[in-house]
Amino acid sequence: MAKTHLSQWSALQAAVDEGSFQKAASKLHCSQSSVSYAVQTLQDGLGVKLLEVQGRKAQLTEAGEALLRRPRSLTSMAQDIEQYAINLKQGWEAEVHLSFETIYPFTNLMQIMAKFESQSRGTRVQLHETVLSGSSEVITQKKVYVAIAPLIPQGLLGHKLGSMQFILVAHPLHPLVATGNYTENQAEHKIEESELVQHLQIVIRDSGTGEPTKGDWLKAEKRWTVGHLATA
Repeated sequence: MAKTHLSQWSALQAAVDEGSFQKAASKLHCSQSSVSYAVQTLQDGLGVKLLEVQGRKAQLTEAGEALLRRPRSLTSMAQDIEQYAINLKQGWEAEVHLSFETIYPFTNLMQIMAKFESQSRGTRVQLHETVLSGSSEVITQKKVYVAIAPLIPQGLLGHKLGSMQFILVAHPLHPLVATGNYTENQAEHKIEESELVQHLQIVIRDSGTGEPTKGDWLKAEKRWTVGHLATA
């Protein structure tokens, strides 16, 4: 059975940090005698002198200084737990779920998350990456609190974050480039859809569990499907 209590170490820490029992009592919102009693019973329980009062100032002994280093992290953690409990009582969520379409710029998302973290009060975050119909599915199935998606499901409202332009890309040695269809003058750069569908297309797998989205870009018979934008 423990001979000491966290409240005793908190009293000792406050007495040292504030320099006196009186100031420690003010910080802890208790009486001066309570602080003095907590420190005395702590010393008695350990059998080690922890504090000396020199003039009007309380100072740690060598043993007290060595012992107090460890409880400081515990008292700080206890304060964090108490504050976290207050946050929950005030309505802060213990954990929130956020989904984002994998094509959304990750740098933008991290800037948003950094701002949230500074005000989150300990709320945990679950990030879900979605693709195509999966972006709408997590909303309609109420799997997330907030979703960044290319389309808003019917009956719901959203806020526009911006616009994105999609550009077809190929290796410089790919036939679409090497055949001369590509020039540095973008006005002359024109590749017909009938030519595109003849070549291998890399697509990202739809993360939805229902009927996958069938976009106009999914016409090539030769296709590799991958799970993540980075892989593509």
